[in-house]
Amino acid sequence: TIMRPDSSLTIKSARSTIQARMSDAAGMICDGERVSQALAEARSLNVSIRANGIGYKRPAEAVRSIQWRQMALASEAVLTALDHYIGQGGGSRGSRAICDREGESLPLARTGPLEDYRFRRERNAQRSEQIIVRLDGVEMVVSTRPNRSFDESAGSFFERDWPDWLTGRIFDLGSD
Repeated sequence: TIMRPDSSLTIKSARSTIQARMSDAAGMICDGERVSQALAEARSLNVSIRANGIGYKRPAEAVRSIQWRQMALASEAVLTALDHYIGQGGGSRGSRAICDREGESLPLARTGPLEDYRFRRERNAQRSEQIIVRLDGVEMVVSTRPNRSFDESAGSFFERDWPDWLTGRIFDLGSD
């Protein structure tokens, strides 16, 4: 049972731990070592939640323990995907810089190079695939698949696209 009023892990401590970990390890600037460490911590938290649940003080808070259980799982899933991406040589994309001592890009400040923020460039090959993370029992399983092709000239319209949304086919992962 996740909801355990007597658990030493409280809603407040779970929230604080998860939020701090995600901000520190999976924010705009991250590195492989810290992401791997954060993933290990996230896994450990989920083991603890499975064993001991999340405590709450009054019945009205009980549902919040389920919410933070879900956030703990989401945190582990995001860190699993990020750890996989970095481990496969993934580079900086969008608003996330992957710092690496061997990175090809070195930001410069008025005072000179910022070696601590040397980062990997984006790898174009990784733009063509998605990282899929799913929970299988108590373990996060990672796979990749090619992005669906998209005809830029074909506009979306309700009559064509709604059945796929309604039935979930829009999320069809095929055979993973």
